[in-house]
Amino acid sequence: MKRLKRKPYEELLEPLQEELVAMARWVAASGQRLVVLFEGRDTAGKGGAIQAVADKLNGKSFVVVRQASETGQLYGSVSARDIASILSDGGYSVTRNQIALHAPIKMIGMHTVPVALHPEVEVTVTVKSVKERELPTADDDFAQLASEFDTLEELKNAVREQAGEYKKVEQGVEARNKLVDHLIATIDIPLPENVIKADIESHFEDGHGDDAHRAEYEAGIEKSLKSQLLLDEIANKEQLQVSEAELVDFLVRQSSQYGMQPDQFVQEVVRSGQTSSFVGEVVRGKALAHVLENANITDASGRVVDLKALTADPAAAEAHDHDDHEGHDH
Repeated sequence: MKRLKRKPYEELLEPLQEELVAMARWVAASGQRLVVLFEGRDTAGKGGAIQAVADKLNGKSFVVVRQASETGQLYGSVSARDIASILSDGGYSVTRNQIALHAPIKMIGMHTVPVALHPEVEVTVTVKSVKERELPTADDDFAQLASEFDTLEELKNAVREQAGEYKKVEQGVEARNKLVDHLIATIDIPLPENVIKADIESHFEDGHGDDAHRAEYEAGIEKSLKSQLLLDEIANKEQLQVSEAELVDFLVRQSSQYGMQPDQFVQEVVRSGQTSSFVGEVVRGKALAHVLENANITDASGRVVDLKALTADPAAAEAHDHDDHEGHDH
C-alpha cells in the first residue's frame, strides 16, 4: 500500500477526530455505554494519533467547582469518573479507567493527575478544585457595594436603561448593514478580478476547504471589496478627510482588540506600513456616517430607527460587528 503524505493524511484524519469527539460528548451527555473497536498497528501510540492527542492534552488545566467548608474540605469528592467527564467536555475522549487517580480529591486546590492514553503514552493534567460561591442577596446593601447607586431599584433602572441603549446600537448596526447591502445591490460596482483572484489563491494555497467554502469565501471578498469601493467613492465625492486626532483616536480603540498597548500598537502600525490602511478605515467610517445622516430608516413596525449613536461615532458599533473587516490588509 502506498504511504500517504502528511497533508492528505491529516485531511482524512480531521473529520474522523471530529466524529470521535462528538461521540464522546454524546456519551457524556446521554449516559449511554458504547463499545468501540479499533484495528491498527501498535505504533498508533508513540509517534501516532495518540501521541498527537498527548501533545495537546499534556499539562492542560481543568477546573471543577464543588461546595466546601471554610477549611477547604470538599462536601463530597472529585472522582476519576468526574475528571474523565471534565476532560470529555473539553474535547478529549478519556475514560475513567485511564485516570490514574490513587484516591478521590477531597480538598480545594491544585492537583496533578496522571492520564494513561496508551500503555506507552502517559500525560499529566492539573485539576483545580475551587469552592462554590453563593451569590449575595440582591438588596440595597448589594446595590451600594456593587455600584454607585443607593438602592436596588435605582440599579435595576440603570441596567434596564443600559440594555435599552445597547439594543438601539444593535438595531442601528443592523440598519447600517442593510443600507450598505441595498447600495451594493442597486449600484453597479466593477471589481478588479485580478485582486479577487490573487486573494482567493493566497487564502487557499495550502489546499484546505472544499468548493462550497471557496464559493462562500469568494462571495464575502466580493461584498467586502464592493463596500470599500463604494465608501471610498462617497468619501472622494464629499471630500472627506481624516485628521491626525481622528486617526490616533481610532488606533487607540483598535489597540485593545489586538491586545496591545496604544503606543505599542501605533508604533507597530507605522513600522509595518499599515498607516494608510487604517486611514482608509476611518475615512470609510466617515463616509458611512454621512450616508446614515441622510438616510431615513424605519423598523418593521414603521418606527424611525435612531442612528445617532452610529453617526456620532461610526467605530462605536465595531464591538457588535467585526465581519465588516474581512478582506482588509491588517
